[in-house]
Amino acid sequence: MRVRGRKVEEDNLEARGFSLYLHVPFCISKCLYCDFYSVPLASLPEPDKAIESYPKLLIKEFSKLQKSYDLEPYGEIKSIFFGGGTPTLLSPDGIEHILKELKTMVGVKDDIEVTIEANPDTVSEDKLKGFIEAGVNRLSMGVQSLNEESLKTLGRCHTKERAVAAFHEARAAGFTNISIDLIYGTPGESIEEFRETLEKAAKLKAEHLSLYALTLEEGTLLKKKVELNEVTMPPEEDDLEKLRVASTLLPKSDLTRYEISNFSTPCHQCIHNLNYWGRGSYIGLGPSSHSFLSKVGSWGRRWWNKKDLAEYTKAIENIEENNLQIEGFEDITKESAALERLMLGLRLTEGISIAGFKKEFDVEPSTVLSNFSKLMELGYLEVSGDTLRLTRGGMEFHDEVF
Repeated sequence: MRVRGRKVEEDNLEARGFSLYLHVPFCISKCLYCDFYSVPLASLPEPDKAIESYPKLLIKEFSKLQKSYDLEPYGEIKSIFFGGGTPTLLSPDGIEHILKELKTMVGVKDDIEVTIEANPDTVSEDKLKGFIEAGVNRLSMGVQSLNEESLKTLGRCHTKERAVAAFHEARAAGFTNISIDLIYGTPGESIEEFRETLEKAAKLKAEHLSLYALTLEEGTLLKKKVELNEVTMPPEEDDLEKLRVASTLLPKSDLTRYEISNFSTPCHQCIHNLNYWGRGSYIGLGPSSHSFLSKVGSWGRRWWNKKDLAEYTKAIENIEENNLQIEGFEDITKESAALERLMLGLRLTEGISIAGFKKEFDVEPSTVLSNFSKLMELGYLEVSGDTLRLTRGGMEFHDEVF
């Protein structure tokens, strides 16, 4: 399977190495819609100390994982992603410490993709230069909207002017690979207002754009506001129209859709996420992070850390032999692995190789296709040669298809 200039070897995933995700849970304040694990700095007794000591905890956890799992068969780290929370609350020195330590512990090439997520309010040109000098080469900016009212509704700290200014600071600092995150489906946002956000974002000429539908998650302040009728979610038809606007408008700015929610210029797809969608191995560090190693057990093992910074810190500081302090794990069955391959692979516009699926799971192509006859009749799935993929309609109604 070929994804817009990047080749994904479905029959040899382990040879491509593994990805590393580092969760940085600190944030300035909790956004109204966010259900990712994060801790506002104001809630910490010593926030500066917590931020300064955090890189050492991540390295200590990775060292323990190295002793608990044989990582040699997976090869080198192929991508690194600092997510959150707000990773740019860490200092460039902290990021540099992590990357230098990793290079001494496991193979890390100088040219691999190293991404850091950024909140526009937490960066400056000098700080961004520091991240580049530390070894970061890709920036993922949480813009979410370029409409002032939408930003307020979402509970974002920055203004639309600050978001644009931060983007230009990143360019001035030397970033040549920038991704912008946007959200659609915000209460009160019209289709035309969303179109204006898309047009403004396209003019920035970022190399990558991620477009996510706003969902109401349990325990978030936004969900409580909706339940109290303080705000009203837009109708599903509006969301669908906004998605159609994006799929028409963005390609005109050389941003081609390569995955349900992601658009990029040629050769700027996110390698880290392609590894996820290709069911490649990855290790997550930090509270709430998830990991998956394909060579553990028959079809792989997945595990996840507790969502508690204090417990995580205490556990890592006093880590003992054969005790990773994880919250839970599951060993993957062949049936689960096959379902994951289909659901993840079909997220990509290039779809999945039927022959590759047969080789991996010993299932005849005719058997695979017979299970999808109804979805094909509805126009959600199509077959082209060896490839099974979602149609444009399938992309629009992907939740129902899956």
